[in-house]
Amino acid sequence: MNRLSLATWFFVLLSVTALAEPPSEQPKQIPLDQIWGYNLPGTRDITGLPLPEDIEQLRLGRERNIEEVRRALTAKRPADHALSSFILPRSPDLHVLRIAGGQLESDSRLGAQSRARISNSYSTSNELTLVFFSHPTSNPVRLKNVERQGSKFTVNYQFEPPSTPEVNVHFALIPLGQLSAGEYQVEFEQTPNVQDSSKIVCQAFSFKVVEPPAAETKRFLIRPDTIYVYDMPQFGDVREFESPRTIHPGWQIKDTPLVYDIGRSLHRPFQENHSAGAAFVVEGYRKTALTNAHAVLTNKAERMTEVPSDTDLTLVFYSLTFGRYVWLDSVEQSKTEVVVDYRFVSHMTAEATNHFALIPLGTLSPGPVEVKIRQLPPKAVSGTHHGPVENAERIVSGSFTFEVVE
Repeated sequence: MNRLSLATWFFVLLSVTALAEPPSEQPKQIPLDQIWGYNLPGTRDITGLPLPEDIEQLRLGRERNIEEVRRALTAKRPADHALSSFILPRSPDLHVLRIAGGQLESDSRLGAQSRARISNSYSTSNELTLVFFSHPTSNPVRLKNVERQGSKFTVNYQFEPPSTPEVNVHFALIPLGQLSAGEYQVEFEQTPNVQDSSKIVCQAFSFKVVEPPAAETKRFLIRPDTIYVYDMPQFGDVREFESPRTIHPGWQIKDTPLVYDIGRSLHRPFQENHSAGAAFVVEGYRKTALTNAHAVLTNKAERMTEVPSDTDLTLVFYSLTFGRYVWLDSVEQSKTEVVVDYRFVSHMTAEATNHFALIPLGTLSPGPVEVKIRQLPPKAVSGTHHGPVENAERIVSGSFTFEVVE
């Protein structure tokens, strides 16, 4: 038998070790041209974020949402550390932009109290978006790359020398797609590390992805331009069903008697030990739905607990007279569930207002449908900030379940 040399044995040992230890996973890049950014060269300009439909109302809404994010990022006090980044459970779209603005505005005021209300657990069925941002800085922040290695996402950025004395903020919506179940870490790394960024660039965080329950079905966003409301921004105006909009002198009581009657029925002060009642569904769409909602809210008709499967349905959401606005944010729908998100909005005036919305659900398949009404973090328009409203069911219509029958 031939003897192997020491060098041969060393080569064999290295070969066996290489086979026993599989190569580490190489980082995967998320191209910059797939990221929607604000003041971030190389990314897609967020002012072009796609709209459900190219109409002026939605274009103006997109501009307002971008401005809300910008204002929220400038609201942090210079001595405070940067806010933590976060995940939103949708691919980048107008809805994600709106939610990001509201969350940042709330975080800048409430800090940890607000952050505790954010879920850090998401479903494997969700398309996820990572929100990256920086607070005001005279040194422009630039994204270099975003990469994933295993369960770790790393956002690499750098500071550039200022070319003007202007102070800017930056933010981006980074699509992560669907992820498998597990725990994930998100890090933000400055390369090269030339200055302290703890008060400028968003902080690292972790999140979980879990398998959805077997019964979970995917929800879709109901288009804002199909929802008609009374005294809320970014949706259609329900008064158009009764009378065309006129500039001077505007809508009169006689022009919209159904809307006027509904407003009167909601103009009652909330009471500590009483609820506003549950939201409800009516048959029909647009003017028909308005007529049927009027009948229920003026106590001329009963609320339906069973509805036919071959009829267009409309969900009626409302709030009683209160010293803060109640504004609808978004509505998502699946075969068995409808989720309505709203928020309280504080203002400087002493007026008290009530609101309602007609939300089209279309025709539904037989079976139970759960409607969930959820309060989002509050915001303000030209006024003093307030915290969340406790026991909001005193003011806002509540969750309920109805049955669709053959």
